[in-house]
Amino acid sequence: MLLYHYTSHSHHWPQILEDGYLRRTDTVLDLTRPGRQDVQVVWLTTADPDAQQWQIGSSVDKLAVRIVVDVPLGPGGAEHYPGFAKRHKVGRTTYRGLAAAGGDPEAWYVVSRRIYQKEWVKAELTSDGTVLWER
Repeated sequence: MLLYHYTSHSHHWPQILEDGYLRRTDTVLDLTRPGRQDVQVVWLTTADPDAQQWQIGSSVDKLAVRIVVDVPLGPGGAEHYPGFAKRHKVGRTTYRGLAAAGGDPEAWYVVSRRIYQKEWVKAELTSDGTVLWER
């Protein structure tokens, strides 16, 4: 399935390219519980940059680069976020809070492993479509 991962051009893209993979980051499971247990995933989406709100307030443009990946759905691949949230018992408050900060959860997918370059299709600037990397 073709999905998108957005990142900054100057701050994160050079390290991603050097590493050769998209790394997992912490994912909040419960905004209301101190000492919560977080899970690490790579966040992906089917949405265009205009629908992404989670980067508002950041000092870098985290939507500058779109990395298109082709990962399978299911075990070892991408999991639709609503199912992930249910499986991890993400509460209503947290689910709604994340949705309010980041757009439509129906467009979100998570992968619980690194996504290596062999699964990348291309990386491009969202501003003008300039291709930065292509398989």
